[in-house]
Amino acid sequence: DDIFWIGAIDWSLRHFHGYITDDGSTYNAYLLMDEHPTVIDTVKVAFREEMYERICKVIDPLKVEYIVMNHAECDHSGSLQYISEKLPNAMIITNAICANHLQILYPDIPKSKYKTPTSLSTGKFNLKFFPVPLLHWPDSMFTFCPEKELLFSNDGFGQHYSSSERFFDQCANKGQVIKLMKEYTANILGHCQKPLQNALKSVQNLSIKTILTGHGVSWRGEDVSIPLKFHAQFAKDEHLQDKITIVFYSFNGETKRISSHLATKCKKKIAFVDLSTTNLTKCVLEAFESKYLAFGTPVVRWQMCPQVEAAMQYMRGLNILKGRKIVLFSQYCWVDKAVDEMQKIAVEGGGEIIGKYTCKLRSNLDEFDEAMAAIL
Repeated sequence: DDIFWIGAIDWSLRHFHGYITDDGSTYNAYLLMDEHPTVIDTVKVAFREEMYERICKVIDPLKVEYIVMNHAECDHSGSLQYISEKLPNAMIITNAICANHLQILYPDIPKSKYKTPTSLSTGKFNLKFFPVPLLHWPDSMFTFCPEKELLFSNDGFGQHYSSSERFFDQCANKGQVIKLMKEYTANILGHCQKPLQNALKSVQNLSIKTILTGHGVSWRGEDVSIPLKFHAQFAKDEHLQDKITIVFYSFNGETKRISSHLATKCKKKIAFVDLSTTNLTKCVLEAFESKYLAFGTPVVRWQMCPQVEAAMQYMRGLNILKGRKIVLFSQYCWVDKAVDEMQKIAVEGGGEIIGKYTCKLRSNLDEFDEAMAAIL
């Protein structure tokens, strides 16, 4: 074949930018063999030697002529300084914004090494570069090879998944891969609906038979439709379900009692998220596809508890409150400002409040049902 995987598998990765990665990840990079051999992206710095060894198994490194960089974030560019030194005859091909970011990150690489064309001929292949700004950095781009009907998508369409398989069709647990794709999208690209719409529009007329991702496994053949369809649905909010995600924290069991009652009474699909046992990554995965959200908190020093505040602020940053119908409830002893604080975050995040309830020490569930009539 003309394309070799020269990336790295991070089996033990469990934290990535505040995102819990229970299944590890990969940093995918590729070597395109042609008249002008070309590397596509690099890997996290800890794996630089491993990447270089993979290159050397395929080609004399002195013969590599180009390094295409689709994105400057360090999980993709961390090895660039090292790889550039090991491939001294290779020019760095990227876009102007990415070149600026890379020059800041790696000032020892001479500026003369950078070129910013809109296309690149490697011989029989003619690479086309498609800027996809804010998916999820301003410098992000896709690289398309029309001769192979192949898209190098970098941070688009991937998952944090460590696997020795390179393609989805090779995976035994396909359901887990799809779940991780949704989790990745929710936690990394949740705020990127408009940039995603633009990115999909930029490639909608391309014939794509293979997508080589920057993380996790890639897609080929009929499976290409799986990420393209899902992301198209997300871009238009068509991924939302008639589902309520109930997010709460409990000190003495009362907000858990209320949450359990709501889950029992509500006729919608339920996701029950106890923040004492569920991390924010999994919380966001559930909320991401829910039309309805509920937040419940005990009052601490007149305020909502920090666990619920953290969950709401994390969702707000990912635009997951936007357009949702939201109910709020709290338990207090003497003064309660928690519901007002939660309402402020929810409304500023674009949510619509359709129910509120507070109780002193112990709830009256009949009164709760009246306050939650819009959701029950």
